[in-house]
Amino acid sequence: NAEYMGKTDGEGKQYALVISGDALIHALKPQLSGTLMAIASLCRAVLCCRVSPKQKAEVVMLVRRERPEAVTLAIGDGANDVNMITAAHVGVGIKGVEGHQAARAADYSFGEFKFLRRLILVHGRECYRKNTHIVCYSFYKNALLVLPQFWYGFLSGFSGLQIYDAFLYQFFNIIFASMPIVVYAVFDKEIWYPQLYDEPVYYYQGRRRELFNNRIFWTWFGTAVWQAAAICYFSFYIINYSFIESGNGLSTTAWTAGVMAFGACVCIVNFTILLIANSWSLMILVLLSLSMLAYLLAYFIANSLLNSDLYETFEQLLSIPSFWLGNLILFVVTITLDSARRRAIKYVKIPRLMREIVERKERAAKSKAAEIDMLAKKDNQDQEKYEGLKQKATMIRQFTVGDPGPAGVPSERGEVELVKRPERTVHGSRHMSIKRDSIFHEDALKLSDDLQKSLTNFGDAHRGYAFSQEEHKDLRAEEILNYQN
Repeated sequence: NAEYMGKTDGEGKQYALVISGDALIHALKPQLSGTLMAIASLCRAVLCCRVSPKQKAEVVMLVRRERPEAVTLAIGDGANDVNMITAAHVGVGIKGVEGHQAARAADYSFGEFKFLRRLILVHGRECYRKNTHIVCYSFYKNALLVLPQFWYGFLSGFSGLQIYDAFLYQFFNIIFASMPIVVYAVFDKEIWYPQLYDEPVYYYQGRRRELFNNRIFWTWFGTAVWQAAAICYFSFYIINYSFIESGNGLSTTAWTAGVMAFGACVCIVNFTILLIANSWSLMILVLLSLSMLAYLLAYFIANSLLNSDLYETFEQLLSIPSFWLGNLILFVVTITLDSARRRAIKYVKIPRLMREIVERKERAAKSKAAEIDMLAKKDNQDQEKYEGLKQKATMIRQFTVGDPGPAGVPSERGEVELVKRPERTVHGSRHMSIKRDSIFHEDALKLSDDLQKSLTNFGDAHRGYAFSQEEHKDLRAEEILNYQN
């Protein structure tokens, strides 16, 4: 009930497992399921034929149970595939003539099977990349918002004093830091999409978990911690502890320093989008500017409310020179250091990625060269066989006719032209002569067929070898040029 099929590919044998539904009834039992999974893991492909919907789901659950690190994807177009689709990590349904049951139960649905390639290699990779950045960014921006309050506790003796105005605080995630990340998630593009089809190296970052792991998460959180400390201490030491208003000799209030800290948070979290984005579009720049202008507008409205703690602080804050100097220093320190860290990571990552691409192309070139060498060796063997058959045909012609003329050699069509041997009647040897002629005639006809096939194969192989040589030269020249670049 289970059959192995092997094929040789130059490096060894690859296997495929074909198993029927009747065999799965026994193979999926607890005492045999582990053996089935061990055998299937050694195969390049597994084909389960004539199975029930329940067995389809059981096969998926077997893989999930025996290989917890694997990510399963199930695709189907009918109602009998619903159980399998819901059992997999990712379910894909095809809308077709069999109804929309599979599409309704799936995570993704499309009209044709060929779209699966784009779903996995383009949208799958891009969604993974963007989702990891969005998740880390969401934790980062909220940590950056609340941690200045924590650091201010060391200055206020942990008195519990609030440094943010409640009116401005509630608009942070709604207006001030919402739209730029949405534009990034929709329009950002790291690599030209057709290039993702040709280079599987770009897909490894998801399998290796390079963009979302403990190190990445805590790096984002650590960045929020030190930036929040810089925001808190810059704001309060520059505004609240070092400046005396020139008009009446009074110092500014804690609310004024809190507004500066809140404004610094809004600016930094928005400019961080530009650091993680691979392409800057006009839309993201416009929305980033509007987000910060919306903060200034909200602050101006709060400044006009009589019951607000920020009443008539707008003009006072903007008239302080240290406010502008402090924001400039704070912005340069936080954004420049964060940008330098990200660029250093890219400078380490990009050469490794390009090295993997070059190594993969070199392996492909070596495999192609080995294939060409094997073809050349086969051509030499065919040529030697051709020469041997040619000599054998000449010898048969000489022995049969007694004349080594051109009739005994292959013609342009690769056929052996035979000359009938004259009958010998001397000394009563006619019977022996006819018998010997018959034997030679059969051998010559067989030789003619072999020679015809050999000539045809030799001509095809020679043309293929010549083409492969030119292709190999072009391939090597292109690889050397790319490697030098």
